[in-house]
Amino acid sequence: MTVRVTPSQVQRHRYDPARPPLGVKLAADELGVCITRFGCGVEFRAGWDRIGDRFSAATISAVEIETRVTIDIWTLAGAAATVAAHEEAHRTISEHFYATAGTVARRLGRRVVGRRLPMPRNAAAAGPDLRPLETEVIAGFLRETSKRCEYAQTRFDAITDHGRRSIDNRRAIAQAIAEENHHWAPAAGLPRE
Repeated sequence: MTVRVTPSQVQRHRYDPARPPLGVKLAADELGVCITRFGCGVEFRAGWDRIGDRFSAATISAVEIETRVTIDIWTLAGAAATVAAHEEAHRTISEHFYATAGTVARRLGRRVVGRRLPMPRNAAAAGPDLRPLETEVIAGFLRETSKRCEYAQTRFDAITDHGRRSIDNRRAIAQAIAEENHHWAPAAGLPRE
């Protein structure tokens, strides 16, 4: 099994209030936003089982998973430094969850190595349909990274009132992550950190 965790890609943007960024949803009173996108790619190798002169099944012999995360931080040009600090705190939360990407990918990969897939009845087919297995791995990765991150981000905004409440960002980050770990993760059947 091979797991490649690509470094997080972070871009910071300033925008003019007269021309808000296209495709970026900002509430009327928001001066900034942090958009995080988790993803992974999966490739399988399989050994073919024969019965006589026909292939009967394929067994997944190896999996390669490559993880990625992109983070775009948008802040209003001329906004107070506290706005940028709040959005950077969101980045910190995103990177906290991305730090688990390698462990998550290895666990998901171990679940599929050795799995047998029946060959399709259609003799013209090239082999078993790997798409459901690929979807399973990607969905598992997103559940254990992106969904957990989204929960913590929502808690962080509630704790800080979207940066309007005077509270230390580090303390708010720790509280949001602890709340996610304590409440959401076990309910989703995920391990506590």
